[in-house]
Amino acid sequence: MKAGAERNEIGVALSELKGDDGKSLPPGLYYLTVDGGAGQSQTQGGSSPAGRQLLARTTLNVTLKTWADGALAWVTDLKSGQPVGGAAVHFTDGGSLDQRQPPIQTASPR
Repeated sequence: MKAGAERNEIGVALSELKGDDGKSLPPGLYYLTVDGGAGQSQTQGGSSPAGRQLLARTTLNVTLKTWADGALAWVTDLKSGQPVGGAAVHFTDGGSLDQRQPPIQTASPR
């Protein structure tokens, strides 16, 4: 797929997220790698840092507020913006912090 931009210029390439079977990918986390072709600087892993991205396909939005000793996650429906009741939230730093929050029921939208 070509981005439609000259070298060293910003370009945009749009593509539908489909699996090998041609169907839309279900919600989840996907690891996206992009190969810029010959001459692209490479890291030890074989691709440039800009060419590797974690992609989330979701119907939810999470707004995260943090402070010195805490955090608040507000989960809403991406399309409507309404709060999502019963969403399980898991806070971690990938190391010693691993705190799971029980689902919290929210009031029904008015």
